[in-house]
Amino acid sequence: MPQYAGLCYLAVSRCEAALNNPTGEAWAQVRAGRQFLQAHSQQEVGGLVSPGGELLEAAISSLGRAGLLWPSEPERFLAAGLALETGTVLRTDRPHQSAASLVTAVNLLTDHPPLQLHALLDLASCRIRMGDLDGALSVLSQTVSVVEMIADPPFGIYADILLSCEVSRVLLLLLLRPPPQLLPAHLTAVLERYSWLGDTTECPVAWMCEDLYMTLQSLVMACQSQDSHSLISVEGELWKHLDSLQRTLLRCLVDTVTSASDN
Repeated sequence: MPQYAGLCYLAVSRCEAALNNPTGEAWAQVRAGRQFLQAHSQQEVGGLVSPGGELLEAAISSLGRAGLLWPSEPERFLAAGLALETGTVLRTDRPHQSAASLVTAVNLLTDHPPLQLHALLDLASCRIRMGDLDGALSVLSQTVSVVEMIADPPFGIYADILLSCEVSRVLLLLLLRPPPQLLPAHLTAVLERYSWLGDTTECPVAWMCEDLYMTLQSLVMACQSQDSHSLISVEGELWKHLDSLQRTLLRCLVDTVTSASDN
């Protein structure tokens, strides 16, 4: 009965607080939160989750309380880990709360850029699932800035992160279609790399293969000209290069452009 184990850990936490032992209090809250999460999962499997999600709320409350008890180094890493854990748990059912937890993790890891990247990537994915495309674009741009600060030129995993962010930002910009005069310079440069005004004799992106670059260029040109037939053809070529979220963005883009051209 994990929910009762959770209640016992809450009692332990109160005892630790009375003894002025914040470390013991925090770990008891963590254990309580995880017990409540286990109980919530058991209810989900049995189809017994209550409309209010009391056990999930109790888990969020306990994990959040533990994070507040770890305000300084080195406990900040523990608090950031709890925020990431909470964001992952809430990702499907409560994306807005998930995003709030991930923002907390990003802020806690500001002084540790390599660790911050994980939280930023999770936050960008969460924003996309929420339909907050402007927010996702902003987070991806922040991710690129962090990577460029860590590794210049990028290598290994950092080059992979830049590649993923680049593709996602192109898709988001094509979906959002912001007025050029309102775009910041770094986002204007992203689209210009793939416009027909650019130099197509060689790939200008060092960490991108030529095949993907040419396909993205075809995508941008098809969207700018509202050529739905070319866009559908490019979709098939680009599909193999994308992850699941990027494929969702691409499908939305194709639907948007084809609907506009039909009208």
